[in-house]
Amino acid sequence: MYTEQELRVLNDCGKEQTKIQTYLDSIPFDGRVYDTGEYEARSFRKTVKDGQGLCLCAALTAAHILEYNGQEPLLLDIWSRPLEHTVAIYQNGKVGSLGKSRQDGAGGQPSTFDSVEEVAQYYANFFRGIGWEVEAFGVIDLSKIDDIDWRFELRNLDELGICQRINKFPHYKI
Repeated sequence: MYTEQELRVLNDCGKEQTKIQTYLDSIPFDGRVYDTGEYEARSFRKTVKDGQGLCLCAALTAAHILEYNGQEPLLLDIWSRPLEHTVAIYQNGKVGSLGKSRQDGAGGQPSTFDSVEEVAQYYANFFRGIGWEVEAFGVIDLSKIDDIDWRFELRNLDELGICQRINKFPHYKI
């Protein structure tokens, strides 16, 4: 089921959030969305294979690594303008996030928060600080998305409707 490269990533990262974040940091940010408007949402498999991605790709990758190691595959989705932002979230007594961004400070955050709402507020404050409008946040349980293979699909997940599925989960004003 897994390729050698995928198993290497899963085993190298293990359960340690710092290793997962280090892996995400090593993946180049796919800037095509800014250069040409071309958006490709990649699954865990496609992100590992291509070795690049956007925030959603990194969040899906981190969520699968966490799931592989026995945690729930959860995302935090921030509705903001000009762009949405998505990170994986985890709990180990406190709450933290794992992710990627072109903006320093908007990637993963260590588990220093008491709740998911506090993590969402951190990102809202960050994005408002750089002039973005922030509307709402949602917690996405990826185990509830069973009609799109966010783990292993090689096609563009955006074309399969992953963003629409994420947006159907409840989002709360922030």
